[in-house]
Order: sequence, then C-alpha cells, then structure tokens
Amino acid sequence: MVSEKNENLKLIIGENGALFPQGDLGTGKFVFEAIDRKTNLKAIVHNYESLKYFNKLSDREYEFKIRTQMNDVERAYISVVLNEEDNYEMIYELERFRDKTNGFDYFERIIDFGKEVEKDSLFLRSGRWWS
Repeated sequence: MVSEKNENLKLIIGENGALFPQGDLGTGKFVFEAIDRKTNLKAIVHNYESLKYFNKLSDREYEFKIRTQMNDVERAYISVVLNEEDNYEMIYELERFRDKTNGFDYFERIIDFGKEVEKDSLFLRSGRWWS
C-alpha cells in the first residue's frame, strides 16, 4: 500500500514501538502517549496484575518488569516495601533488555527476598526512570 505522500504504509498488529514516537535518550522527555491519540495504549507499562510484568517465581522470588519505548529510558529503578506498616524501602535497579522485533526496551529484575513473601504483601511504591 502507498499513501498520498508516496510513502509505504505499515499494518501493525498488537503493541509495537512503531505506534509511539521515537525515544531520544538524554532529553529528559519520555514517550508515553501513542501517536494515535484515540488509543489508550501507553509506551511505559508495568501492570502488576499481569504475569508478564509481575511474576511470583517461588515463595521467595519475584520477577519485576517495566516496558518502555526503545532508546527512551537509560536506567530504571523500582522501590519495594514488604508491608505497608514497615517504612523499610528497598530500591533495585532493573536490567535493560532490547526487543528489536517490537521496538521496546524491557527493564527487569528477579529479586530473592530471602524469606517467604506473599504477593499481596508486596507494594511497588514507584518505578523511576532516567533518560
């Protein structure tokens, strides 16, 4: 297919980085909204209800994952509290993995808490990222 501007058109199925503006490291501006404002897709995603982003691997280990537009976020951290009454906050840096097929960066980390932890007692206070 060719558009009126003589450009090739793409058919994109599912979530893909091509649905969002290009990331630009070092600018301090993050890509969040899709190019098509009519969609509710977001480039920065962490859904704690999805095993893809928050997965219990064992009684002690959990996998945390955040998705961003490729080349948009340089470093990502999460802040975890084991229970709300506790003011003890643990901050972890996540490791970047590139998905060049779909145009996203994934930041993830498997955390071993050293003791049995119930998923309902974990609180992800914030995800922090730097461009």
